[in-house]
Amino acid sequence: MRAIRSLICIAILATAISNTHATAVDFVRNESPASEVLSGEKYLRTELYFGLGRKNAPDVTPEEWNKFLADEVTPRFPEGLTVVEATGQWRNSAGMITHERSRMLILLYKKRDREAAGKKIDQIRVAYCKQFDQESVLRIDMSKVAVSF
Repeated sequence: MRAIRSLICIAILATAISNTHATAVDFVRNESPASEVLSGEKYLRTELYFGLGRKNAPDVTPEEWNKFLADEVTPRFPEGLTVVEATGQWRNSAGMITHERSRMLILLYKKRDREAAGKKIDQIRVAYCKQFDQESVLRIDMSKVAVSF
C-alpha cells in the first residue's frame, strides 16, 4: 500500500512540475498556455524601483518624492500609476550590499505605445538619478497583462 501511495505522489508531483515548467517556458517565449484566458485589454507593465538613500545627503523625503512624482512622472503618464513603499537591498558599484527604503512605481500602457512609453520611462530614470544622486533605477518590463477598468 505504501508503494502505491508513493507512486501516486510521485505521479502527482511529476505532473505538477511538468505543468509548471510548461507555463514558465510559455511565459519566457511570451506565449500563453492554451487553457489560459486573459480578459480585458492587453497592456504592458513596467516596474521601476527607486532607492531613497543618498550618498552624501539625508534620504529622499516624502515631500521630495511627491514633488518628483508630480513634476517628472505624472506629466509623462497622466492616465495613472501605482506607487508601493518597499524596502530592498542591492550590490552597489563598490561591491557593497546596500539596504534601503525604496518606492516601486508600476506603469501600465498599451502595447502600441511601447516605444513612446519606453522613452518616457528612461527620462524618468535619468531625472531621478540626477536629482537624487543615484547610481541607477531598476527597471523591470513585463508583458501579457490584461487590464479591465
